[in-house]
Amino acid sequence: MYNTNMKKWWMIPFVFLGGGLAFLASAFCPVCAAGAVVGLGISRYLGVDDSITGIWIGGLLIMLGMWTVAWLKKRYSNLAEWWQATVFLGYYLVVLGPLWWLGKIGHPLNHLWGIDKFVLGVIVGTLIVVLAMKLHYWLKMKNSGKSYFLMQRTIFTLVGLLIESGIFYFLTR
Repeated sequence: MYNTNMKKWWMIPFVFLGGGLAFLASAFCPVCAAGAVVGLGISRYLGVDDSITGIWIGGLLIMLGMWTVAWLKKRYSNLAEWWQATVFLGYYLVVLGPLWWLGKIGHPLNHLWGIDKFVLGVIVGTLIVVLAMKLHYWLKMKNSGKSYFLMQRTIFTLVGLLIESGIFYFLTR
């Protein structure tokens, strides 16, 4: 499906650009973004299944949305709720729209459980990050506003994405 030479090189600029943008944005979890971007680049290079690549892209998209909303809230304290939803929707459309238009999403032989593997991965990756963040904040609330261990939020996010990637690896073999 992919030209192997193209598969190796098209991701390199995005790895550096994505990692760099996370640090420039003063994101609350730049290690998560760097891990997601590097994981995505490596998985594409190695020819990993689209569902696993989608998991990492879904995680990256939800984190980018959270960072952007946090940045906008600092600038504009009265940011409307619909603007926040628009930011998240915009990120997903910017990534999934061109892939659908180019025919990379929606191929009838690239489905799992009736859903395109890439789209399924994006959905699962998004849910994993949201659940990891909820778990982090719940544990923090139980511990008088303090994390139980250093980099708790980052570790929960990365471990969740890694576990789900492992599950999908065995499901798609």
